[in-house]
Formats: sequence, C-alpha cells, structure tokens
Amino acid sequence: MTDRRVNYPTRPNRLACLLTLMCGFMLSVSLSVAQKMENVVATLSVPPLGSARSPKLDASEGQILVVRAGVDDELTPAIFIYGGEGHLYAKNDENAESAAFEWQVTESGHFEIVIYSNSDAPAEYSILRLPKPADRYVKGKTPPLAVMNLFWASNRRVTAMSPVTLDGKVSEGNKLVYGACQVSIPRVHKSGLVEGPNILRLEFDANTDRHVTFLRDKSELLEPAQFFDGLKKYSLRSTEKDALVFIHGFNVDFESAARRAAQLSYDLKFEGPTVVFTWPSRASLDPISYNADRNSAELSAEPLRSLLADLRDRSGIQRIHILAHSMGNVALAYALAELKDASGIRQIALLAPDLDAGVFEALARRFPERSKSTDVPRVTLYASDRDGALIVSRTYAGGRRAGQGGPEIMLIPGIDSVDASHVDTSLLGVFHQYFADNTQMLGDLFALLRGDNPAKRFGLQRRETKRGTYYEFVPAAR
Repeated sequence: MTDRRVNYPTRPNRLACLLTLMCGFMLSVSLSVAQKMENVVATLSVPPLGSARSPKLDASEGQILVVRAGVDDELTPAIFIYGGEGHLYAKNDENAESAAFEWQVTESGHFEIVIYSNSDAPAEYSILRLPKPADRYVKGKTPPLAVMNLFWASNRRVTAMSPVTLDGKVSEGNKLVYGACQVSIPRVHKSGLVEGPNILRLEFDANTDRHVTFLRDKSELLEPAQFFDGLKKYSLRSTEKDALVFIHGFNVDFESAARRAAQLSYDLKFEGPTVVFTWPSRASLDPISYNADRNSAELSAEPLRSLLADLRDRSGIQRIHILAHSMGNVALAYALAELKDASGIRQIALLAPDLDAGVFEALARRFPERSKSTDVPRVTLYASDRDGALIVSRTYAGGRRAGQGGPEIMLIPGIDSVDASHVDTSLLGVFHQYFADNTQMLGDLFALLRGDNPAKRFGLQRRETKRGTYYEFVPAAR
C-alpha cells in the first residue's frame, strides 16, 4: 500500500504557510463564485437504473439549461425536459459519448427535468441555468436532436444484415425476428408531425437537423434473450413498468413504421420502451398490393399474439398499451380473438381500423371481456366519416369499414367508441393519419394511456342513441 503521509519540516516556513492559507481561501471563494455564476439550480441523485425528477425550474427564452454528470466517465443517461402540462420539449441522445446535455429554452416557462439512469451504479447530476452568451449557443455546441431507442419485432423477410433490411414479404415459416433501432427527432419538431424531406422545399434527402430520421446504421438484429432483456431494462424508467406497442397500417415500410412510432412515443411523452410490430406490407398503393397486404395482415395475427404473450412473460413488463392503425387492426383483432390470457394489457386503441365491419364485430365478441378486474384491457375504437382512405378501401374491399364513423359508428359491448369526424384533417390529404397528426387526438391518446375513461377526458362529449352510447370530439375552436 502506498504511504500517502506528508513529512513536514520541523521548522516550517511561516511565509509559505501564510501564502498557502491565502491561496486556499482564494480558491474556496473562487469556487463559490464560479458555482454561483454557473447558477446550479438543482442537484439530482439518481439510483442505479432508476430515475429522478427535478423541481419546477423557471427559465426565460434564450437561457440554457444544462445537465452535467458529477463524474466525467458516467454512462450517458436518458434526459427529458418537460414544460407546462407535461409537454415534452427536449430529449438527449442516450448514445452520445458525454453525459453532459445542453438545451436552449425556446419559450419562457416552468420546466422539469427527468433523468433515467442507464447505469447499474448511483450517479449525481447538477442542473444549471445559464444566460445566453453570444458565443455559446452555436451550431455543434448544443445537440440539435433527440435520439429515440426503439425495439422492433417482425415477421417480414430479412434481406440484408448490414444495415438490417426488411422487405414486404412474409418470413420463412412466418417466424418472428427481433431487433432494435434508433430514430432521431429534430429540435424543431412540432407535435403531431413526422417531418421529412419536402420536394416543394427542394429537399430530397433526410436531414437530422430538420427531419424525423431513421438511422439506418443503428438498426440491428437481436437474439430473443437480448430483445426481452433490453425491454426489461428500459421498462424500469416507468414507475409502472409500462411498454407501448405500435402496429402500423397498409402501405407502410419498416423504416416509415419506426419513424411514426418514434414520433408517437415522443409526442405522447411515453416513459417506458416502445415496440414496433412491423408486418409485411408491400408499401404500395395499388389494388393488388392492397389485397396482398390484407392477406399478410391476417397471417401476422399469430406472430403478434405470440409477441404479446412473451412481452408479459419474458420481459418483466407489467402494463402493455397497444396502438394499432388502419390495416394493422386486422392482425390485432385476430390476435386478440385468440389470446387466452390478456393479463398485463391495459389500453388498446384501435385507430381507423381498415377491417370489414361485420368481421370486426364477430372478432370483437371474442376479445377479453371487460370487468372490474384490472387484468382486463380497455378497448377504444377511433373512427371518422371523413377518413378518405377508408372510403377508398371500402371500394377496394367492399363493405363498410370498422373505422368509419358518423351516426353509423360501430357500437359493441365492452368497447368505447369515439367519433373523430370533427378532428381537423384539412392538411392530411386522404385524411387517414389524423390519429397521429392532430394535437386533439394526441391529447386524448395521452389521457387514454394515463387510464382516464372517456367521461373524464377533455374534449369529448357523450352521445346517446337508440343503438347505444358513444363519444365524439368537440369541434376545435378556430
């Protein structure tokens, strides 16, 4: 063992001692002044693989909020900055080499910072509030984007390994493959949008500074054990060990599904892991591809049922929330009809389901029945009579679709029906993405995932008919 004792001379130099004391005093004052100048407003102690939340912090537009690790080599945590009413303003890149994070306040207000540890050791973090120095907020100094880590499961065929590429055909034996990927969210992201290249702005390639971007080189295949162990780790960020499962619809490729899932997870402020179930859509709008997609969606029911059962049994996740869009509801409806044990599933949102209404009603009667038991999921159907894509689909497939709303909206015992016909879809082309592009819908989905029933959710009004009860969105004020 090294001897760290210091041998002082028997007759110390009094001038040297005095200078040492003065230097120590000046250093102490300097550190105190420096800390005050840096405006340390909070210190958070984060337990291993745990989380901590700061008190509400006042900050003005242009100021900079900084999160700094107490130890330089601390593993980068997940850092979320929330504003009033829980709005998510910023998130760091968990894959960055440095645990330090800076964010320039875009508008004055109150903010909370939540830190989720990715380390198995305790850590200390300081939160600073800095003024806006002219030379500080420059490109490259502050991260221009957040990076969302997603997990995915698919019965698509794998056609390449580096980077991982999945096509629109069913895998051999209809077997599941598992993986993880990353999607970046730009600092300029607006809630409800999946920003991408726009030919009208002469944008032809994705730019991470402006667009929600699938990071191709960060997508990887995982062994099943790696997949479920990763989910278990990420679920610890949620106090209830929640996970969100997103199932895309017709005409969607793997990368587009991941981008939409990342946008939803970010905008809904979901704290647990997000899983994308991506089934073999051909990602084409022609009638032949529509019929092929419908067949693939039906074939995907069994892999999806298996995934939902394994999420409960193999990942330690306690609450599963499911968002299924369009034709993805074909796979989900058939899967739920065959799911013997629905324990662990809490909220199921059927968003604009592109499924024959009669078939849907027959399958829905086989869904797990709702009762007072907390183990029975709440199922919510969102429909619209202005959904142009479903109107076209009705022509392709014949027969009314389950996702069509208005006075004839489907009313099935045990399912909450919500008519979204009044949701403003004026900018959405064929009006089929209203569930993710509209802030009213996002607000309702946020309340739904929180567990609020329709009667408690803001912006919904109850409608009584001879056929039963449903809810509809109150038209937004203009």
